[in-house]
Amino acid sequence: MMDNHAQTFIEEAFELLADLEATLLELEEDPSNSELIGRVFRALHTIKGSGAMFGFDDVAQFTHTIETTYDDVREGKLPVTEELISLTLKAKDLIRIMIEAPSDEASLPHEAVLLADSFRNFVGQRNKEEETAPAEMPPLTKKAGEASSIPRSEATYRIRFVPSQDIFLTGTNPLLLLEGIS
Repeated sequence: MMDNHAQTFIEEAFELLADLEATLLELEEDPSNSELIGRVFRALHTIKGSGAMFGFDDVAQFTHTIETTYDDVREGKLPVTEELISLTLKAKDLIRIMIEAPSDEASLPHEAVLLADSFRNFVGQRNKEEETAPAEMPPLTKKAGEASSIPRSEATYRIRFVPSQDIFLTGTNPLLLLEGIS
């Protein structure tokens, strides 16, 4: 039996996935729209963080790869292409399946690995093209308040957060806490 917190995560994740799909379809029509790119990134970021918090580790790990790709897009390192939109729509469908049936189907982790590899190949292919060709796409303009692109080393941390049962009664938003540590 699923607890109420996990059920809340599932409902919110499905809403985020629906918004993600709509945003990706808009982005396909306007691939340089930094606001849409930011919405895609934030949806992935929230799914990743909430998934990890509620024990959907496979979802969090898989979504991290896609989120990292869109972080590069936000920084102007990667363009939005039809291939990227297509990969992300496939990923959205797979995330939904992984949430609906966590670890029930042996094929899911394999599909997630293959799709994550496709994202890594997309990033690698674009980086190779950039090395051999002059930069054609200027970096996306960041809005005031967004972090600058400071090189950072990559590390993985596992943080367990077990809020009290009355966390929402105090007005605390756990998603803001997660965003604050990323």
